[in-house]
Amino acid sequence: MKLEDLYKLSKECVGIIGDKTTADMTIYLNEAKHENLQQEAYRLHNKTLQGYKSKNTFEVIIGNVKFIIKLKK
Repeated sequence: MKLEDLYKLSKECVGIIGDKTTADMTIYLNEAKHENLQQEAYRLHNKTLQGYKSKNTFEVIIGNVKFIIKLKK
């Protein structure tokens, strides 16, 4: 999964629920996908991976949708 995929999900959600409503979506990913997405989000926000530390749960907000990304157990 990539940030682009979350963007597409966000656009679909806003199309269904409207742009005045907010939504929280929890996504459980396997370790590899979770790590790759977390690094991509960190790199986009900080322009580097310097200082990066992996977390079991992290959040990405795109539009009116907050994605809560958790590690699948």
